[in-house]
Amino acid sequence: KRFVLNEAELVVAMLENMNVEVQLLPLESMTLYEQLAALRATTILVGIHGSGLNNAIFLPKGACVVQLLPFGLNYRGAFQQNAVKAGVDYKEWQLADKTRAVFHWEFLGEKELARGKDAILAKGSPKGGELVYTFWINQDLVVPVDEAIAVLRDAIATSPLNRALTGLPPRGPRDRDVVVAKGPPTRLRGA
Repeated sequence: KRFVLNEAELVVAMLENMNVEVQLLPLESMTLYEQLAALRATTILVGIHGSGLNNAIFLPKGACVVQLLPFGLNYRGAFQQNAVKAGVDYKEWQLADKTRAVFHWEFLGEKELARGKDAILAKGSPKGGELVYTFWINQDLVVPVDEAIAVLRDAIATSPLNRALTGLPPRGPRDRDVVVAKGPPTRLRGA
């Protein structure tokens, strides 16, 4: 399991700076009924890269899923394709600062570590394969609060369901602004 190490700080920042309801979803300890009920009531699902993001298929049409990508990860999975097929908007954010990641070097062997840790991080992950699944996706992250708020504001301003819930008009093909939503709370869920 991968962790957002400053999850509590992010929740407080969202509650204090945005007009949203935030609920953490510990899917692994919820019944299937509880999971589906919670997901059907979610308009933005935020989660660190992993299979839990496939739950976007259970979100209401026009909702949004936000994938939090670890530092240096060049593998995206099929989360975007699955979301789009389900009528769900997809956004991603990637950690750019390696000092905000906890790397689990114990998942690498002597062969990989022979080049040195800095060389491994500078190269980034391959597009797939063993190193992606053992090392690269298993980072714990500290997500900068301002960046988290920005991606969530973008999700509120651009996903069709959230625009409708906040009273914003549908977006046109050239509409690229980011609007701070006003109106009824948007329900954000963390996977």
